[in-house]
Amino acid sequence: MGNFQKIIKILSPRPAIGGLEISDSYLRFVLIKERKVDFFSIKLPPGIVENGKVKDQSGLLLLLKALHSKITYKKNKKIYAIIGISDENIYTSLINLPAIAAGSIDDAARLNLQMVSPVDFETIYADWQKIGDKEMAGGNQIEILGAFAPKTVVNEFEKVLDEAGFVIAAVEFPALSLVRALMEQGENIFKENIYLYLRIGSEGLTYGIVKNGNLYFVHFVAWNSAFGENKKIEINSFKDLIVSETKKVLNFHENHIGGKIEKFFVVAPGFVEEIIKTLSGTFPSIKAEVFKLKQFKELSISWFSALGLALRGFIPRSDDNLITLASVDTDVKFSNYQIIAFIRMWRNIAFTILGVVL
Repeated sequence: MGNFQKIIKILSPRPAIGGLEISDSYLRFVLIKERKVDFFSIKLPPGIVENGKVKDQSGLLLLLKALHSKITYKKNKKIYAIIGISDENIYTSLINLPAIAAGSIDDAARLNLQMVSPVDFETIYADWQKIGDKEMAGGNQIEILGAFAPKTVVNEFEKVLDEAGFVIAAVEFPALSLVRALMEQGENIFKENIYLYLRIGSEGLTYGIVKNGNLYFVHFVAWNSAFGENKKIEINSFKDLIVSETKKVLNFHENHIGGKIEKFFVVAPGFVEEIIKTLSGTFPSIKAEVFKLKQFKELSISWFSALGLALRGFIPRSDDNLITLASVDTDVKFSNYQIIAFIRMWRNIAFTILGVVL
């Protein structure tokens, strides 16, 4: 960090950073400021965002501007946000690095990301975060979670958000932000055990395996890939899908992570009792239950991921070493807006002092 940016950090107050989740059906924004929490949302009509991708850029822009006006009456005010895009466009990979690479872990991680990239590395944004240490017979290893997102998808969102007055601090995905909400609002015991969660959203099913408070694995199943264009899903087919996909996730856990899964949390807007009954009957060794927040007890589960995004906003930008799938330009823009805010603030102070003196 340069000397000028250090001065800015000391003299200029850190901007409030909210969490904005963009799904196929909703824009959800959460802003936590001091002890006050504000929630804003706008429903997206069909055809604006589909399968986690921008389909109608002008339509999304209008709705984002409408959301902006809900958050603040100042049209030109920049709103800082951690952005959450659909799990459908994210690919994750668990990577083990030799502990000797700790001194140059970023270089080693980048090299491994290129090796495990699902597509041409030049066409995606990729990032990683450390999630644990693993003792092995041949020497200790560092565990990292790598994540990938298509540049075309991210760039479309960045362009519209910029035009709508939002400044992107980071880009992540609901599977990651949900874990943050669960960790911040759950019991401390969760940080020392392994648990599995199932999130049912408007785009599909998302499974996550969490160990020691960190996300280790993500498995997403889109509704259209599971049921085609069928708008009406029968309950028995729905249950069969959950059972078959849960088996896949448990097989991955057994072969790649290991250890006892303490609990299976269900984060769903409906049919919760049916889902838990199905899971408990098929997998009796794992206790399935509904996750409830400690602080926001009345908050709908639909907001959990947006809440997790907002919680990341509390982390100072210089200390935030979590996964971000934003373009490099977003960091530059964020820093530039901070510099502009710093200059404006001290310009106003100088004029005020000068006015008093005169």
